[in-house]
Amino acid sequence: MRVSAFMLTAALALSVSGESLVLSFVEKLMKKMVFAGFMALAWAGMVGADAPTSTVFTNGETVVFLGDSITQQAHFIRFITDFYLTRYPERAIRWVNAGIAGNSMDGGKNCVSNDVAPYAPTTVAVMYGMNDAAAAGPYHEGYPDGKEREKQLNVAKHYVRNTSRLAERLREHVPQAKLLFLTPSIYESARPDAKGRPVNPGWNGTLGLYSEFLRAAAATGAWEVADIHSPMTAFNRAQQEINPKFSAVSPDDRVHPNVGGGFFMAGSFLKAQGVSPVVSDITLDAAAVTTVRAENAEVSALKKTADGYVFTVLEKALPFPVAKDAGTIACRIPFRSELNRERFRVKGLAKGLWTLAIDGEEVYTASSGEFGFGVDLGRNDATPQMRQASKVTALNRERHACEAELRAWASVRWWLALTRRVADPDDMEQVKDWASKNDLTAGWYQKNVLSYIGNWPKRAETRAKIDAMDRELDALRKPVPHVWTLRLRKEGEVLLKARDLSPAEGQIQIQSEGHGVEIRRITIKPL
Repeated sequence: MRVSAFMLTAALALSVSGESLVLSFVEKLMKKMVFAGFMALAWAGMVGADAPTSTVFTNGETVVFLGDSITQQAHFIRFITDFYLTRYPERAIRWVNAGIAGNSMDGGKNCVSNDVAPYAPTTVAVMYGMNDAAAAGPYHEGYPDGKEREKQLNVAKHYVRNTSRLAERLREHVPQAKLLFLTPSIYESARPDAKGRPVNPGWNGTLGLYSEFLRAAAATGAWEVADIHSPMTAFNRAQQEINPKFSAVSPDDRVHPNVGGGFFMAGSFLKAQGVSPVVSDITLDAAAVTTVRAENAEVSALKKTADGYVFTVLEKALPFPVAKDAGTIACRIPFRSELNRERFRVKGLAKGLWTLAIDGEEVYTASSGEFGFGVDLGRNDATPQMRQASKVTALNRERHACEAELRAWASVRWWLALTRRVADPDDMEQVKDWASKNDLTAGWYQKNVLSYIGNWPKRAETRAKIDAMDRELDALRKPVPHVWTLRLRKEGEVLLKARDLSPAEGQIQIQSEGHGVEIRRITIKPL
């Protein structure tokens, strides 16, 4: 099935009886598209709302992400790996960023031998499209008209052909690897410019056309797919109906997802894989003093005490801490409820208010009814397991920033070779000579030439630094057992909670625990 499906996809790039099958395929897709700046496509109508379209990464894998500058900057890769590090801490997976800023599906095949094959990947995750779609421009209101439709069709035809050729090159050089294509992230046309006008309307529609092709080919078994474009387009549109200035993409260039956009992409990727949404799911029976359920966790030494219960929990995963720099988008999507469930439930507790403490630290106080219904600790930043996870993701952020910088230097090298600025981009004397004679403020590559000169010769040291951080992450993410206690609070016991309102004032909430709850708020201002 795998071989025949691939041959079917490659056949899309062939001409039969003078008529391109690619052209025919793309024309059929275009009839389903709405060319007004956005692609209107229902994800549920294509594959089902929750049907996985790719497989979960397993222990021992090496995953190479191949793509353009959106891959190179690594926002979405960082959050994907955050998830795997915390949700599957027992899995040893090597992650490699092979992004090249400015590259396209056509150029991707030239990166296989140097940037992919040396790592012997088990999966190659490919995302191109943004630079490919630029060729269908210039974009404008009403795009595409008659002649532009033909141009857009031809550009889409080349994308299909180049995708098949890249897949063929990957099959040749890394035959052991599973191919996973990501549909491209969005181009931000809708957010108005300073004059209130959309920018390059039609660009995102071209990306939508590419996305439909990748998904249609995946449906034949040619490769796996993770749809980013469709949910990201729908999400961005929905948010802009509330706030027209909202965007999951940088407002500066309208191409690169911001950190929150990378978080959204990662969530879409993980849902496409059908990853486990459960950190742990524990249910205790207080009356029977027994464990009813312990999914992805081990509960031991459960016993009744004078004022409650004590037991030891070893969760087999860590909760996922949502990074502050992704918060503006994370708060708008149901990531925690759909992909970060750390549920704790106790049936049959005596009526009253109960406090859960982990390793002696109080983390949650609720009524017996709330504990009976179940509380979600995946939202609780006070737990020791969340603090451990936060250390993991902080180091992982540093790790991917380091690799993104390495790939920025690789991108400069690629540009120097592609544009023939120098005969040998690895000869720093040639590069220095070129730099001394040219404007190093003319563009992104030029601005990074001096950094390239200083750091590319030391790239092995940078890679060693990344590998060292990976080893540190392996040790840091291992779950450890914690002692949990549940204590019934005494009637009339006072619980003080202080919350910062601002640097100038604080608030103390005084809550009388027990029958008849009285709450008073006192604002404290410094003298």
